[in-house]
Amino acid sequence: LLKQAEEEAGLTLDPLLKEITLRQFWKIFKRDKSRELSFTSIKSYGSCIKRMGELLDQPLKDLTQPAILNQLNALSIAI
Repeated sequence: LLKQAEEEAGLTLDPLLKEITLRQFWKIFKRDKSRELSFTSIKSYGSCIKRMGELLDQPLKDLTQPAILNQLNALSIAI
């Protein structure tokens, strides 16, 4: 039991959320934060999320900081 608890530390106990992807998480985040964040903040986050390419369909637990930074750095920026 201790080994299992260590492996799951920080993770949800809901088995449906263990493989949640960035795309799925965004829908939940947007729903839960829509009253706390401004319309423009939600719009900005959504715009960035849509441009995350293949990372959108990877489970959150498999995402790494370097993978996210590489994707962000590859985004074109309007000047």
